[in-house]
Amino acid sequence: MAELKQFPPDILSNFKKGAFAVSISGNDGCSVAFDEAHEMLINKEFKMAMTTTGMGSMSRLLHYLPYRARVLKNLKSEIQCTDKSKRSQESLPLSLFKSHEANVVQYFGKLTDAGLLFNEGPQPDRIHHIFTGEISSEVVSQDLQTFYDKGEEDLVAFIRCVVLNTSGTKPPKRSRRNLKTFTVKKKSIQKQSYEIKDQKLQILSLRRQVALSKHQISLLSVYTNLFPFHVPFVVQMDYPSKPYRRWVVKAMREFNACEIHIVFDHPGRHGCSPKDIERVRRDGTVEEALYTEILPETLCPSNWRKFLCVRSQKRLLVNFLSMELLHIAEQADTAPIILITAGGFDGDNTDQALSVSKNNPTISVVSELTSNHEEGDSRVWFHTGKTTCERVVIYSPDRDTFHVGLPLMSSFTSKQVYVQLRAAKNDNLFIDMNVLINLLTCDVSLQKVGPSLIDHIPTFFQTLYVVSGCDFTSFFKGHSKKGFLDVFFRDCEFITGPDACGKLDDFRHSEVGLLAFYRLIGSVYFRKHCSAFEAESPRELLLSLWLTEKSNLENHTTFLESIRNGHFHRISGESEWMPSTDALRLHWQRCCWVLTVWAHACSSNVTVPELTSHGWTVANDKVSVVWDTEVNLEKVNRNIQHLKEGCKCKKGCTRNWCKCRKDGKICSIFCQCQIVRIKPCQMLIP
Repeated sequence: MAELKQFPPDILSNFKKGAFAVSISGNDGCSVAFDEAHEMLINKEFKMAMTTTGMGSMSRLLHYLPYRARVLKNLKSEIQCTDKSKRSQESLPLSLFKSHEANVVQYFGKLTDAGLLFNEGPQPDRIHHIFTGEISSEVVSQDLQTFYDKGEEDLVAFIRCVVLNTSGTKPPKRSRRNLKTFTVKKKSIQKQSYEIKDQKLQILSLRRQVALSKHQISLLSVYTNLFPFHVPFVVQMDYPSKPYRRWVVKAMREFNACEIHIVFDHPGRHGCSPKDIERVRRDGTVEEALYTEILPETLCPSNWRKFLCVRSQKRLLVNFLSMELLHIAEQADTAPIILITAGGFDGDNTDQALSVSKNNPTISVVSELTSNHEEGDSRVWFHTGKTTCERVVIYSPDRDTFHVGLPLMSSFTSKQVYVQLRAAKNDNLFIDMNVLINLLTCDVSLQKVGPSLIDHIPTFFQTLYVVSGCDFTSFFKGHSKKGFLDVFFRDCEFITGPDACGKLDDFRHSEVGLLAFYRLIGSVYFRKHCSAFEAESPRELLLSLWLTEKSNLENHTTFLESIRNGHFHRISGESEWMPSTDALRLHWQRCCWVLTVWAHACSSNVTVPELTSHGWTVANDKVSVVWDTEVNLEKVNRNIQHLKEGCKCKKGCTRNWCKCRKDGKICSIFCQCQIVRIKPCQMLIP
């Protein structure tokens, strides 16, 4: 602004009238601010002259320096910086000095009153905030007191080593550490991400509610204080008193629960189980069993992880806890109205559920809850169907529990069922299953399945969960559950629409549901590698390959083979290659086995299908997965053997005595022709 005095009078007059923009080129609509024009012209030219050499640059620089000197003189006169003492006194108002002085006096007074400085008496046990009066915690007091003591030691060391230089050494270094103060602890990134997810969930629910205003849909809510509930638990525990306080007493206080059902897995109830494969993977190395029985006087193991890795010891602990919790409830004053344990008994009480209630304080058998379920994930839904409570909370950290109950909610029309959404510590976030089913059936994207299949949507989602990988089935490398759901929302009409042959919930007729499963897998791989195909959608690709003289299964096989060959050159490894149609058929059979078992979750007598007819083999009481047919496995072995051996040619593989040419194979890096390279090989991919 000080440079304005150097401009001509006509410019100054226009500037005083409000002309704060100028046009450099003289064209209308091409104006810039006054100060920007100065930077773009004068300052730019001066800076360029300072950094370059030549007569032109020197002339521009000499022409500009006197002008710049006058500008700086005017600038100094405007801001009154010629006299430093005058500037320091006049630049700051007197009120600002007084306010600074008042702050210093107040700080010093507060410190003196608090006794934190210049106090020769005994120091207080707890430190308090000098302005708010807040009493610090014991940890903060000790940390601040330690900081004060360390400061005195460092001061003495500094005076001795640096000021007086009596020791001739440097002061010792202090390791850096975070000081605990009155500052509120910040939320962790994980906690913030949970809150963001909750907000997104609420926003998504509101959008769906607006889009489907004709339906009466309530939002998912966080339930922290509910009415009397029936609470099944699937837990792993230490001592009986600790889990009793945590899972029984806590549930009574927080949820006012009138019934508490604690259920356990019963491994091996139906013999060999496909989940044994997952159990072996989780256990890791096999440890030797050190316990033959567990009694109240048995000492707690020093390493719980190794103890629980031994399945026989884990079962002994479950047997002990199932009965001991009932004994504690018999003697406790804070016992619930009804406490039931199931799944943790062997011998005479196998498959039985035992209970203790206020009306009947002795342990008794609950005959209507007798069942032969092997998994606690399905047993909790059996208890949900049998209880007389109208509101039920299923508390389980296992995701399988959530998906087992999706198709079963149609039989619980008179009950409100809540399932834990995540298993974080001290997290009481639950989801209303009734509202969730309503949201799924009213979703705009899923209306394309047709009115006749709207009620089948919960079963479709259960099938998607099993197909994409669970405790019983394998997953597809490079394809997450979210990827499967996104594809289903996009192509649900093509996968399991009203006009499609076969539906995803036809697991009882596996050959019919196999066609829908083929379309699902084809859509998943097509959407990930869509640029490899000329078709714009998997439906268009299937119709382009459809031949009326072939059967539905043959056309679907051709559809999968086309996708399998199309994305082969776009993957980083063979593990990301789409499995063969025979391997997918075996995977679908395993999924049908799981869905059939889960469909009997509300039944007391569960009949498990044969494992050998559903993609598994059983040998020496061990279950193994049949990944592919013998024919395909033999082809793979031959290809591997060919790649390992290769041909012995040294002159380009041009004759029929070349092993690769004779077998119709392509030369690999193990062939002699690739190692010697006397002549270029003729059996390579161009």
